[in-house]
Amino acid sequence: MPSKVGRFQIVDFENSKSNLVKDKGAIHAIKIMPMEINKGVIEITLVDFLISDEKGERILVNSGSQTFSYKYNSANKQYVLINKTRHSF
Repeated sequence: MPSKVGRFQIVDFENSKSNLVKDKGAIHAIKIMPMEINKGVIEITLVDFLISDEKGERILVNSGSQTFSYKYNSANKQYVLINKTRHSF
């Protein structure tokens, strides 16, 4: 797994040597769900979490997710974003 994507650092906080949540008070985390392919459309879902530490226990607050749908454009030889769906509570 890469250590960064763009300007964002990737951290496996479950296996980190330092307690990032306790050190920073809270962290914003994004879980990338497995890609799904449905009728030629690739869907990628990102789930947004705010992780905090309360009396030694990690509290995960889910503020929803977003699904990005891409379809391959053979003329341009690239995938094109065709839909963004926000799932909130």
